[in-house]
Amino acid sequence: MLIDPADYLPIIGSTVKIGGVHRAIAGTAGKGLPPHIPIGGVFVKPPSNENEMFMGSSTVEMDGDAASYTALPVLSCHCVGMVAPFRAKKKSKTKSLVLPTSVVLPIPAGPPVLIGGPPTISLMALGMRAGMAALGKGLKRLAKTNLARRAGGAFKRARQRLFRNMRPGFLKCKVLRAEPVDSVTGEVVVDQQDFSIPGRIPLEWNRHYGSQSERLGVCGYGWETPADARLVFEDDDSVWFHDGTGAPFYFESLPGGEPVMEPVDGGLLYRQDERLVARTKEGMNYAFAIPQEPVHEVLVESMTDLCRNSLRFIRDANGLRAIEESTGRRIEVTSVNGLIREMRLQYPDASPPHPLVRFEYNDVGDLVSVYDALNAPYRFSYNHHRLIQHTDRNGLSFYYEYDDYASDGRCIHSWGDGGLYDYHFTFRDLESRTEITNSLGHTFNIKYDKRYLITQEIDPLGGITLYEYDEVGRTTAVADACGNRTEYAYDARGNLVKTTDANGAVVRYHYDEQNHVVAAVDACGGQWSWSYDEQGWRVEQIDPLGHRTRYEYQSGQLTAVVNAAGNRTVFSYDEWGNMTEMLSSNGAQH
Repeated sequence: MLIDPADYLPIIGSTVKIGGVHRAIAGTAGKGLPPHIPIGGVFVKPPSNENEMFMGSSTVEMDGDAASYTALPVLSCHCVGMVAPFRAKKKSKTKSLVLPTSVVLPIPAGPPVLIGGPPTISLMALGMRAGMAALGKGLKRLAKTNLARRAGGAFKRARQRLFRNMRPGFLKCKVLRAEPVDSVTGEVVVDQQDFSIPGRIPLEWNRHYGSQSERLGVCGYGWETPADARLVFEDDDSVWFHDGTGAPFYFESLPGGEPVMEPVDGGLLYRQDERLVARTKEGMNYAFAIPQEPVHEVLVESMTDLCRNSLRFIRDANGLRAIEESTGRRIEVTSVNGLIREMRLQYPDASPPHPLVRFEYNDVGDLVSVYDALNAPYRFSYNHHRLIQHTDRNGLSFYYEYDDYASDGRCIHSWGDGGLYDYHFTFRDLESRTEITNSLGHTFNIKYDKRYLITQEIDPLGGITLYEYDEVGRTTAVADACGNRTEYAYDARGNLVKTTDANGAVVRYHYDEQNHVVAAVDACGGQWSWSYDEQGWRVEQIDPLGHRTRYEYQSGQLTAVVNAAGNRTVFSYDEWGNMTEMLSSNGAQH
């Protein structure tokens, strides 16, 4: 039985239970119970009993990672093996060498929960979703231009704006505290999901709120959604790309004949067919109309992956009218004065639309109520567009108090009903320090640099965790309160190329020009390699023992996996991209 103690911790632990038991996701690490009986012998290492969920669903997410399900492989400690894959959000670390010698067998408790979608792991996601084959030559030339060499200098002019919203993949510190408040800027940050529709491009309608945002989006002041993805043009010719998650990408200028590269994560901005296109490292292309006259921003027209699957945003004078999939399915939207009132899922067969979500607003454009498909409300209250209370569908409320209710106001007190997560924030600006006192009266101190990046976390017992960064804000080292130091190195496009743990163990990653991880060398010298097709999908993996695993795709969806023994597992999908069947090599159907 696998138990991950980190899942039982408050705030940072698991938030999802299935049948009364904490969920398992790709990267869930733990200790096997009962422990393995030690094997006799002079040179045999004692068993560490460590294990980790190796894979999860590529279409079902829980607590920010792929949900695991029956019969997927589990990494178990092994004398000769590989290091556990790199996981961006992993709470605990598997230190032993591991091999996928176990399988997932869920505890039979409560009604069964069916999880679909082909399996994936973090390293697979890095390669399968990356891919810039169409711009490989352009990127190669780009590295030699003055734009690439001047990226660090240009970034200094905009660093304060960017680092206040640094994308989480490059930060190893915990920026958000309480429910939840940015410990450096004092901004209240709320993320909620109204619905998720699986497909060739899964549409996850997430709303992201920031109390220091003055922008009126399609869901009111301060809220960002996928329909708010946009390019923002500055007076100095620089461009910001917002993808609707609240964290922007910075480009030094508009592209001419060559693409412009974003200096932190290697995203691209380029021209194609009278459109400006922002391409993320995951391989998603956001298309925007080129403005014919000076404007401050332009909204997204479409999202397209490397297999030409797309989502198109259709707008009229009232605002967003529909989101249309390339498969023909669409989301009908009712908007009034630019604000979304209702969203409904419509299939091409003219069947009645399925209600997804409804929104209500006050007279000044603040979102005050969200009704789900079952008509259950989630409510919000504001003061000068600053969120001061939200109440979930079970009636639990959280409250926020600010030092100022202007746009730069900071939250100084956040709490829930009955004193739940009762936190006080004291901002020592002259010392670049924040004091955070929790419900138990314990005080944490957060220190940050002029880029608003956290450099020290001092716990209530005086333990200090240190953080170091490169010139564009990527974490390069973390030293915990015991002095254990972990180092990270990146290439110019933001790809992680090397990790060194506190014991000196080194793992190296190598990438091609399209940012696919093509090789890795683990701490024991084991060499892994991966190959990709023209669309950037991983088609082969070779492990340190020379075993080959092959992957086959159609329209960007995994259709077959052939392991080193030649066993073939086949996946089938419907016309909307939902997996309908998994046929194992032994003939078993799922």
